Amino acid sequence: MSHLPIVKVGVPTLHRYDLMARFCLSFAEEKQPCLIPEITILDNGGDFLSSDEGRALMRNDNLPPIRVVVPEYNFGVAKSWNYFAKNLGQCIISNDDVVMTTKTIKNFVDAFNCNQDACIIEGSHKNEGFSTFFLANAGKWLSLGGFDECFYPAYFEDDDTRYRLKIAGFPTVKIDISDWRHDNSSTLHGSDHQYQRSHWGSFFRNQAYYIQKWGGLPGFEKFVMPFKKSNEFGY
Repeated sequence: MSHLPIVKVGVPTLHRYDLMARFCLSFAEEKQPCLIPEITILDNGGDFLSSDEGRALMRNDNLPPIRVVVPEYNFGVAKSWNYFAKNLGQCIISNDDVVMTTKTIKNFVDAFNCNQDACIIEGSHKNEGFSTFFLANAGKWLSLGGFDECFYPAYFEDDDTRYRLKIAGFPTVKIDISDWRHDNSSTLHGSDHQYQRSHWGSFFRNQAYYIQKWGGLPGFEKFVMPFKKSNEFGY
C-alpha cells in the first residue's frame, strides 16, 4: 500500500465512539484500496482513547494511519472543521456516523481534478452533503473567514458555508459518491434526555442567528452582506 496516494481525513466525534470505530474499521476491511486515508480524529468528548472502542481500535494493525487529537473542550462542528482546515489543509471532512471506502474519497479527488476552482465539494445526497465533504482549497476558504463558529455546537454552519461561497462566486460542487452510507443524527439519537433538550435549544438559537445574519432561512436569504438589510437586491 505504500505506493498509493495519501488523502487526509478529519472526523470530529463527541460520544458515539462505537460509530467512530466503525468508520475506521470500514477501511481496514477494504480488500483493494485505491488510496491511503490518513485519519485525524478530533475527540470533542475527550474519552475516545480510554473507551473500549478506542482501545480495541488502536490495537488493530490493519488500520490506516490514525491520530487522535483531544481539545480542551467541545469545539462543536464549525470550530472542529476550522481545526482541520488550519491543520490538515486539503482534506476530506466527515461525520463519525458515516461508512465509506477509499473509492468514496477518490470520487471527491477526481471531481476536484475537474473543478480546480472549487473550495468545497459535497455529496449530492439530499440534505446530507456536508455529512462528508472535500475541503479542496482550505486556504481560499479560510481567507473568506472559514466556518462560522457562532453556530454552536451544530446546525446551520453548512447552510452558512454554502450561501457565503455562492456570494463569493465559488459555489459548492455537488457530486454523486459511491460506497457511502450515513446514519442521520446519530449523536442526537444516542444521547440522553438532557442532551436532547439542550440540543433543541441550541438548534433554534442557531436558526435565529442565521435569520439575523442573512435575513431569512436557508433558501430564503435576503442579504448579500451579513447583517446588512440594505443591499443590491433592494431588501
